[in-house]
Parts: sequence; C-alpha cells; structure tokens
Amino acid sequence: MTDTDQEQRLRRAVEAYIADGRLLRDLSRRVAMATPSGDRSAGPALHGYLADEIVPTLDAMGFVSEIVVEPDLSPLPVLIARREEAPDLPTILLYGHGDVVQADPAEWSEGLDPWVLTRRSERLYGRGSADNKGQHSVNLAALSIVLAERGHLGFNTVLLMEMGEEAGSPGLEAFCRRHRDALKADLLIASDGPRWSSQRPTLFLGARGVIDLEISVSLRERAYHSGNWGGWLRNAGQVLTRALALLADAQGRPIATALETPAAALAYEPLFDRLLAPGEAGLPEPDAGWGDVEASPAARLLNRNNLEIIALDFGDVERPVYAIGPRARALCQVSFLPETDPATFAPAFEAIFRQAGLDGVEVRPTGFLMPASRTAPDHPVVAWALAALERWSGKSVDLLPNFGGALPNWIFRNELNLPTLWVPHSYNGCAQHAPDEHALKPILDEGLLMMAGLFWEAGAKPERLHRLLARL
Repeated sequence: MTDTDQEQRLRRAVEAYIADGRLLRDLSRRVAMATPSGDRSAGPALHGYLADEIVPTLDAMGFVSEIVVEPDLSPLPVLIARREEAPDLPTILLYGHGDVVQADPAEWSEGLDPWVLTRRSERLYGRGSADNKGQHSVNLAALSIVLAERGHLGFNTVLLMEMGEEAGSPGLEAFCRRHRDALKADLLIASDGPRWSSQRPTLFLGARGVIDLEISVSLRERAYHSGNWGGWLRNAGQVLTRALALLADAQGRPIATALETPAAALAYEPLFDRLLAPGEAGLPEPDAGWGDVEASPAARLLNRNNLEIIALDFGDVERPVYAIGPRARALCQVSFLPETDPATFAPAFEAIFRQAGLDGVEVRPTGFLMPASRTAPDHPVVAWALAALERWSGKSVDLLPNFGGALPNWIFRNELNLPTLWVPHSYNGCAQHAPDEHALKPILDEGLLMMAGLFWEAGAKPERLHRLLARL
C-alpha cells in the first residue's frame, strides 16, 4: 500500500469517526462532568474526571497512567500517562487540562445548561466545550485513529493533564521539575486558546507572560473632611491616578522604559505583520487612536508589552463620605514579551513616581506571575508542523510566534527544554469563562483531521523528526 493510499484511509477513518458521532459523544460525557477547579468541594469530581473518563480512554490505547497529588504543591490532581513503543523513537508530550471555570445555569441562555452539551447549528454549547475539554478530546481521538489505522504510532507518547489550569496551574512548575524523568520528551504538542481566525488553522509557539502588580498610596491613618482640609492635605486618590497616568500616555501607549518593546521582539514583527485581522462577527474592533497605531493589528495585540488597570480601590461612589481619602490602591496587570524581564517593572515604576515627586507610591507584585516564553519560529520542527497542518487542512495556517494570553508554556519550553507547538481548536468568539461557552463543530472536525495527520506524519518518518528536534 502506498503512502497516498494509507493517507486516504486515514482521512476516511477520521470522516467515519465524525459521522458516527463519536467525537460528540466523547465531548458530551466530559462536559457532563462538572469540574470547576475554583470550587473547593469539587475535589472528588476533579479526580473522577481523570480516573473515570480519561484513564479508560488511555487504557484502550495502551498507556500506563498514574494520577498524582502532591499536597505540598497543590491539592489538585495531575495525570501522567506514558505509552512507550521503542526507546530509540522520539517522544511527544501532550498537555491538556480537565478543569473548567464555574458556571451558573441561571446565567446561560434559555434552553442551555452548562453541564449538558447542546448543539445548535454549528455551535456546541457547554462548559469546557472550548476550554479545554473539546480541545483535548480532539487530540486524544486523533491519537486513537492513527493507532487503529497503523497499528502503532511510530513515536512514544506522554500525556500531562492537570486539573488546576483555571486556578493558575498552582504548583505545576515544581510538579514538572519533580517529575522530570516521567515527563521526559522531545517535543510538546498541545491545544488550548483560540485560533487567530475561525476561518483558518493557527499554529502558535508560545505565550506572553502576565504579572499582577498592586500600586498603592498610604498617606495617613484617617480621612479628613474635604471642605475643611482640602488644599492642605494630599488626596490618596489623586496621587494614585497621577501615578498611573505616568505609566502610559493618553493613547494607552506605555511610557515607562521597562514596558518598551525590546529590539529582539521586533525581529518577529514581519510574522505578525502578515496576519490579517480576524474579522469575526461579534468581536471588538480596535479603538481608533488607542495603542501603538503604527504597528500592524496583530503586532499591536500580540507583540507588545501592555499594562491594564484591572481594579481601583478608593472611596465609594454609591455612598460617598466627602472626605480626603488617606489610602488608595490599584491592581494592574502587565502582559509582557519573552524578551522582557518582569522583575524590572516594580522598581522601574517606583523610580518614575519618585522622579515626579510622588513619594509614598509603592509597587508590589501580588505573587501572580506566569512567565513568557516561545519557541523560535525558525526552529526546523516549526516548518515541519506548518507544512503538515497545511497539507491535511488544505488551508494556509496562521503562524503566531506567541499567543496573546497566558499559558504554562514556559514550563515546557524553559523547565523541560522542549520545542512547543500549540494547535488551537477554538475561536475568539467562543465565550470561554462566560455564559454560553461553545465550540464550533467545523473547527473540532477540522482539528481532528489535522491532528491525526500531524501524528501520522510524526510516526511515518521518526528518524526525520529526530533530526528536526536535534536543534533546541
């Protein structure tokens, strides 16, 4: 049988899997298992998702699975599963998360239940349908199809599935460091986040980082009457807003040197410049004159450091007391590029405030930090994956050096020293984390074919994949 004949058989097998409704049945079972990691009482459900749903799926493919809880790192369970074919074959690490955010059925549209997968036209509604149960269901199904058609994969496989991603992946970095030997691999292939455009597949290679900073002003112990003492006493709210205004200009562009786009990041600008705006119905258009308007839409969104004010704490607009407030604080979030050191933000901001005569303004990291990282776009395995995805989808693929949001990519790229490839099976309008979360069936179906094709090609010539992975 020729390679072409085998590939046609694989395509037909994928079509049959979809036509039989197996992918929807897989996802329906998984959505029905409520697994919100933010619910302290959900521990048994989180463990049950792994033990009762994922492990049996892996058992059928010959994986050896272990559910691990490291109480000193996190109370949340993590699954490590391994399928070994031969020690000289390359090993692919797969990642996914089975936890979801909370969902209140009363907030969902009429006829929809977050824990019941409901199809309406091309939309598949249900909590986790997009983030992340639909995505890892596609990848696991793709593995099973390749295994059924070929009789073997042609590579070794490790699966890491956590149940705490929506809680910030607590302890995951230390967990992976502790279990480095069990997670030993040559390449990460994972699916999370949205496509750049719902009309085309996306391959992204990493993620910006994110850090939360509290900027606070504490001037005195008590408040004083605004009419009697205004003009004598500094107002903490005014000091804070003045300080915040020093960090960005009137167009929202960062002023602080620590937030400037590093020259090394600008080297990736051509890759962002070639991306067309998504043009999706229901998505916000860029505000005119806001941000780095000289950059292309994608570079402006993905290849810049960005500061957002998330919350302000000063007084009470609904119940004002007409006093000069003694304290004020803001929670800010900085999304930053891999070439930027987040440790510089707090001291740099405080230096700006001091130079402006704003003494007493303090900047404190809250402790929430997800580092930035990405695989170099010129890594040979990137071109291989891009070509495979384009061949199996029959479409051009949007290549993003990094995703705009935060993901635990740095653990795989920096801690485990793996090239990282992310192929998302969702889109920007999926309402993840919100009522009426949904996946698009055409994207899941296309994702199943692409991932089956990608895994097929990985195992067809494992020696070639080894050569591509020789460069880190």
